[in-house]
Amino acid sequence: MNPYANPKERKVGAQRPKISHLPKSIETRTRREREAEKQAVAAERRAIKKSARRHLKRQLLAELEEDEEDPGSAIRITERLGKANEDKECTVCFTLSPSARHNTIHGVKVIIVSFSAIVLVFASGAAPAQSPSERNPDVSNKALITKSTPGINEDAFRNQSVSAATAALHKMADDYYAWRNENYPVRSSDAGLHTWDDRLTDYSPAKIAERTQHVHSLLEKVRAMKTDAWPKDERIDWILFRAQLENVDFGNRVLKFERTNPQVYVGECTNGIFSLLKKEYDAPRKRAVAATARLKLMPALLKQGLSNLQDPVKLYAQLAIQSARSIDPLLNDSLMALDVGLAPNEHEELIKARDVALAALHSYADELEKRSPKMVDFAPMGEANYNYYLKHVLLLPLDAAQVEMIGRVELARYRALEALLADPKLADPDPKRSANIPPDQA
Repeated sequence: MNPYANPKERKVGAQRPKISHLPKSIETRTRREREAEKQAVAAERRAIKKSARRHLKRQLLAELEEDEEDPGSAIRITERLGKANEDKECTVCFTLSPSARHNTIHGVKVIIVSFSAIVLVFASGAAPAQSPSERNPDVSNKALITKSTPGINEDAFRNQSVSAATAALHKMADDYYAWRNENYPVRSSDAGLHTWDDRLTDYSPAKIAERTQHVHSLLEKVRAMKTDAWPKDERIDWILFRAQLENVDFGNRVLKFERTNPQVYVGECTNGIFSLLKKEYDAPRKRAVAATARLKLMPALLKQGLSNLQDPVKLYAQLAIQSARSIDPLLNDSLMALDVGLAPNEHEELIKARDVALAALHSYADELEKRSPKMVDFAPMGEANYNYYLKHVLLLPLDAAQVEMIGRVELARYRALEALLADPKLADPDPKRSANIPPDQA
């Protein structure tokens, strides 16, 4: 029986649980039943090992307490070393009792101090005394003085340089995320960081240019890093962080949504309120006060948005118009759930700010509708930009032609599946194909 097992345990050694393997002609259990039995046996083995470890731990702790009460243990070790010295052995061999093989700080200190003292005594007794002549160095071989010193290990400096470079990358990433959180407060609120819940993003031309320049300069620094000698994990971090910056820089250089996409400003308003409602991260009153502050900023934001939209796209404008005209339930119903515990003046400010924001959103939609005839239907980014986006932002080993080929194959596959239907018209996405259309889906 295992000496470290509990006294009550008997399934050890020869009686250890075993997994039987029988031919199919004899085995009547299903695969699931065999798997369940294997798991049960493995669990039983783990329980036995766990119990043995606990029993061993208790035994070691008990022996440690006995050693602390017995001050002669170190003396006995010294006597054994002295006997080895008398036998003129060249090596020091000693065996510690099982009670000394513990992993506690106190026990380790006792062993180190005792062993240091013993080695000093043993070395002083074993080493024969040297005469002054024997201690004089032999300098007859003068060539030893002129021999070249060992070369400097360049790997040490290279590793130090790599460590500093990776630390610089982490510092740049931390600074960028902190900068992004503060400059995009609605995004921060949506992600759960509610430090700037009373703000909206500043979309003035000067601030847009400042953010664009900041991201581009940071991206240039990250691109310039030499990562060939970096560890694999650090290089992956560098690639992913560079792709994040490439995404933002691509939007600033190519997409320019502040000039082309009216949804940017409607989304800032809707998400600015929804990010305060979707989770009860604070008392309703504080969230209502933050919502009031954001509602007050919406008219100026939408006015600035109309000024920024120099090249709006009709498709984006149509989506923005629908969103702006559908926001009433969010502000009239959902937002009012936070109107709890507000002082009379705070309640009046909330109602007034809400009404003004709603009017500004509807006016924004009306203005977009007026400009709609002069807008371009759609502005594609172009094949070259799309290839750049696939490679540097999405990190895909594909180009535009390959993505198109995949799309055509999938389209053909689904058309073939539709052909298997008894009536191919059932695959028509138009709801009018159905004889009975629910009123809310017409």
